[in-house]
Amino acid sequence: MISVAIVSCSGESEDELIGDWKRRQWHPGSGYSHAAAFVIGDKGYVCCGYIGTKELSVDFYEFDHIASGGHGTWKKLPDFIGAPRQQAVGFSIGEYGFVGAGYDGYEDVVYGDFFRYDKAKDKWEEVAPLPGIDEGGTGEGRRGAIAFSLKVGDKEYGYVGYGYYEPKNMYLNDLWQFDPEGSTPRYDENDVLLPEPYIGEWKEILANGEKRIGGTAFVINNKAYIGGGSGTADLYEFDPSKL
Repeated sequence: MISVAIVSCSGESEDELIGDWKRRQWHPGSGYSHAAAFVIGDKGYVCCGYIGTKELSVDFYEFDHIASGGHGTWKKLPDFIGAPRQQAVGFSIGEYGFVGAGYDGYEDVVYGDFFRYDKAKDKWEEVAPLPGIDEGGTGEGRRGAIAFSLKVGDKEYGYVGYGYYEPKNMYLNDLWQFDPEGSTPRYDENDVLLPEPYIGEWKEILANGEKRIGGTAFVINNKAYIGGGSGTADLYEFDPSKL
């Protein structure tokens, strides 16, 4: 018995578990998958997604994690003004949230358009689509992309990349930077230049790593970490200060 006790104590100790999980208020809508999300301040926002029975959503909800004694509450906000979709992406810059790209497999449409939610005005408006995509958002879009936001100096930018490029059945590893203070020319269906440009401007920047769909991204100390998706377990760090 003593021998067994000594042997059992001589092995490696068990991993220490850090943190705690607590259940919070359930989302009030139907079960969602492939939704887009972002954070403004101390509140979370969830938009669009697949809700079953061949139905896609434009629902948009705000989650307050402090309310209701810490259990959290959901509040329905104005519907997303773009087409219903899944596999879209979301990011935030200041008091604005952005949602775009995505997929409607039932209509066989992939989107590249983007929209901005103005928290102060509680409304949506269209912004510049990803480059190379027609103004209707039904051209060379992508699905299963990743998105995040980072600061470069004192200014914050959004980033969108990777995913699946439907027209040519291509997996991607590109990365685009969104400048919310820029502007992009807007054309009508007859390629006539309109007087009011799109809000925002996209610029392609250096990307790396394997091509992927359904990857993930998170930010620590103003550096983004991109990995996973399409059967890969790699992880890359993106530092915007070294562009």
